[in-house]
Amino acid sequence: MTTPSLDRFESALLNELRDHVSSRATSVKVTGRTRRFTPIAAAAAAAGLATVGLLGFRADPAFAVERQADGDVVVSIVDLSDSKGLERALADQGVAAYVTYDADASKPTDLDTLGRASCASVGTVVVDHADNGGVTFTLDAEYVGSPNVLDLTVARGGGSDDWIAAQAVWTNATC
Repeated sequence: MTTPSLDRFESALLNELRDHVSSRATSVKVTGRTRRFTPIAAAAAAAGLATVGLLGFRADPAFAVERQADGDVVVSIVDLSDSKGLERALADQGVAAYVTYDADASKPTDLDTLGRASCASVGTVVVDHADNGGVTFTLDAEYVGSPNVLDLTVARGGGSDDWIAAQAVWTNATC
């Protein structure tokens, strides 16, 4: 038995039909895979949202450093952790600083033994107790960006007489 030969039109039509069937078969396979991976993608998205949600509820930062319009820099310290991070944040605002923390001091006068070796003091900073149990102070724009160094020492004592004390002194950079 012989198969009838197709003319050019019929061959072209047959090829187009094969292409159409082939593309439909491919899209069905992709759709099938997509359906299998949809639950995995949904689970991954849910995990990502949960992680972002938990990060949004993390504790407040240990400190804040903010430059004012007049050039002053306001520093607030809530938790005696990450002293190096505070030094970097101050440096970003043009303040060279040495930060020392003691979270288990016996008495406020322990501040005198915590700072750097004595240097020539060129200015003091008024430190206030904040409502949140931390300390806050303003660094005068006159010293910000100058060759002087801020020597900041913060101590906290616990027990029945919970307290926090801070000493902030501008010192000569050559010390």
